[in-house]
Amino acid sequence: MNGRGNVKRIIAYILAAVAVGCLLASCRESVPAVSDGFGRVPGESYNESGNNPATDGVKDERITVCVDPGHGFGDVGTTSAYLGEWAEKDVTFSIATMLKEELEARGYRVHMLHDGVTIPVNANADENNLFRPKERIESIRDADIDYYVSIHCDAYAADESVMGTRVYYASGTSFTKKSKSAANNIKNAINNLLPDAKPTRVIDKSYEEAYYVIREAPVPSSLIEVGFVTNPTDAKNMLDESWRRSIAQGIAAGIDAFFAE
Repeated sequence: MNGRGNVKRIIAYILAAVAVGCLLASCRESVPAVSDGFGRVPGESYNESGNNPATDGVKDERITVCVDPGHGFGDVGTTSAYLGEWAEKDVTFSIATMLKEELEARGYRVHMLHDGVTIPVNANADENNLFRPKERIESIRDADIDYYVSIHCDAYAADESVMGTRVYYASGTSFTKKSKSAANNIKNAINNLLPDAKPTRVIDKSYEEAYYVIREAPVPSSLIEVGFVTNPTDAKNMLDESWRRSIAQGIAAGIDAFFAE
């Protein structure tokens, strides 16, 4: 009896030890890896540059949107007394930056065409401090992007009452159907966010009349004129940070709806 009792106790001890070991292993696996603040996770291998060979070169499968702040550098764009010290390039860069933030918050990868400071080297070979439409498109010709949106402001000095946001797309391209869909989704989203504003319009430009950047873009595209700098109400809105944020949110929501179709 004593021998059998000893055996039973030994077996019980072994089983208890195994159970405790499994429990500890489970706890270790359930604790999420914590970054060291530089994007590095303890236990993973990194080279001298801080890169992880296990993930380097892995394609980012997120949808990529190219955001192009219109004008900039040596080209200030349209101006008016209603904008004060601001010019079109200031409005477009502000909205584009907000749009980038809104899209990234929704899980998109954003290719910002320029940072407002430096023209991409491959697009400024003549060092003229201008980022021309053709140069913009050539700079993204081989880029891994899924959609292109260009932000602008309009002007019509002959009639200051003309106002409102307009979304343009080009006919006669291989992306016309998708570009039209994107434009309508953006229009609807902006109208939903700004119900008291003059309704946003979608305008179809023929291939010959379309803006170069949406006619020649290598992906579905839109050009958005957020308002008229020559209209006092539109210009006042452009100087209002909360309004610019609403426009950016509307564009992001429209892009989101387009890719959800």
